[in-house]
Amino acid sequence: MKTYFRLIPPHMYGPPERCYYTQVTDHPGFTVHPYGKGQGIYIPWKPGELFHRQGYTNTSDFAADLLEHAAGLTPIRGNVPPMVEVTVFEQQGKNASLLHLVNGTGHFGVTFYEPVTLSDLEVKLPAGTVPQAVTSVASLVTGKEYSYELNDGQLTVKLDKLGLFDAIRIS
Repeated sequence: MKTYFRLIPPHMYGPPERCYYTQVTDHPGFTVHPYGKGQGIYIPWKPGELFHRQGYTNTSDFAADLLEHAAGLTPIRGNVPPMVEVTVFEQQGKNASLLHLVNGTGHFGVTFYEPVTLSDLEVKLPAGTVPQAVTSVASLVTGKEYSYELNDGQLTVKLDKLGLFDAIRIS
């Protein structure tokens, strides 16, 4: 088992000149333990809850770094803004994947407004997340065929615009 960082217990929150941590424990900030063909990653604190409560991007950056460097996942790239949730699902046995995009630009706190329509987006999916031979990239919402490029297993999907959401079948 590998341990990383040292856990800083909860402390007062506020301006740094008045609220700062005074204790660093010998407990790890997270651990990685090999298990079978994979590994288990344990985080003894709640980064999702912290991000939800305070919204600082360093917390989401921590989670992204953990997924990429500790879990070994290749991130989805492109020019999609962080307010768009991107998810990829593999349909086993059907040689297809689903690219799901949710435009959260209209989300503010607990209120939802009409999202800003986004234009000229590119989503770059890493090799291994899409079929090796792609013949169709089409919206399940509108039926529109999207242009795409497949280079060295990486698929780049080009969207001229995105409203509230889209579900794109890659086969």
